[in-house]
Amino acid sequence: DLHITFSGVENDSRCAVDVVCVQAGWVTLRFAAGGEEVKLRLPGDATVPNAVVVGSYIITLVDVEPAPRSDELQEDRDYEATLRVEVHDIKG
Repeated sequence: DLHITFSGVENDSRCAVDVVCVQAGWVTLRFAAGGEEVKLRLPGDATVPNAVVVGSYIITLVDVEPAPRSDELQEDRDYEATLRVEVHDIKG
C-alpha cells in the first residue's frame, strides 16, 4: 500500500571511479513516497539521512548505480536506486 516514485537527483558529488579523490562525496536522491516528498543520501548524515519513516514504513537508500565516471555526465534516467522498505514497529 506504499507507492514510491523516483523524482530525481538532487546532487551527486561521489568520487568518480576512474580518479583518486581526497573525499568520497555523496549522492542525494528525491522520491515521492506515501504522499510525501523525501530526500535520501548515501552516505546519510545529519542534514539528509539515508533512511526515513513514511507512515508505517522505514525506507532506506541502500545503493545507487551507476558509479560516476569523470568522462560521463549522468542523467536522472540513468540512475538506479536500491531501496529497502520495512514495516516500522511503532511500539518500540
